[in-house]
Amino acid sequence: TVQMQLDNQVKLFPFSEMTVYPPVLHEVENKIEKEPVLLSRGEMTVAISLDGRGVLEIEVADVLVVGASGLFKVIYDAEKSKGEVVVKNGLVEVSKKRGGGRPIKVSGFYKVTFGDGDISTPTQASVIQYDWR
Repeated sequence: TVQMQLDNQVKLFPFSEMTVYPPVLHEVENKIEKEPVLLSRGEMTVAISLDGRGVLEIEVADVLVVGASGLFKVIYDAEKSKGEVVVKNGLVEVSKKRGGGRPIKVSGFYKVTFGDGDISTPTQASVIQYDWR
């Protein structure tokens, strides 16, 4: 588990790989604008704190995942170039890294899948089948 700025937490599962970049600071004020994290492969569980809303940005394949609040999971199979974002509670925004289209909002008990430049519409998720420890 990596304790990020503003009490956000990222927990990496076995056989997963991520890169944590230095935080991006505001040009004028003394505050963090975003904390970029790159998930190369595997699975991570993310807990967003009240102070850290909208700060943690997870980059995975060609998708950007921004945690607005709550607890969610990002799973990515690098060999198949496919992945999913599952939200247990809270709100997450999933968008294409290159822009184009509005971010897709995913709330608790929903998930989206991504791959080949596409992001699915949110569907009901069976959150009990995932490991939230």
